[in-house]
Amino acid sequence: MNDSTPFDYSRVPRSFAHCFNSGCPRADECLRHLAAENTPAEVKYVTTVNPRNIPAEGDCPHFMPLVKVRIAWGVKGLFDRIPHKEAVAMRKEIIAHFGKTHYYRLQRKEYSINPDEQEYLRRVFRKYRVEEEPAFEYCTDEYQWF
Repeated sequence: MNDSTPFDYSRVPRSFAHCFNSGCPRADECLRHLAAENTPAEVKYVTTVNPRNIPAEGDCPHFMPLVKVRIAWGVKGLFDRIPHKEAVAMRKEIIAHFGKTHYYRLQRKEYSINPDEQEYLRRVFRKYRVEEEPAFEYCTDEYQWF
């Protein structure tokens, strides 16, 4: 995955705890510290790790490694190359799993499709003997926030 893309603060979840402890020996490899360092000035309030709760020595229980995962977006063409009969049954099963509202939000790219959800879609494809991978509109590499 390409790590040269600039940090996009708009992707930080609203409730994500930031860590402003620049003296931490692992600060350069911690997602909480990266979020804190990249907080734009116009952001008035953020959730932070209580500095009194950071251990003086040893492993920090708040540490989060800089890990990126492949996130998929858009399912409009998911069934384009699948025979109609199978596509109808698969679509019903997938909507039952995600819920109608969430499914259509995935379709409109209002929500991303995380790796676990991508794996669920692959299992549905295999259940209906569709060997090709689910077709998403595009994918991005995003930090794993939780």
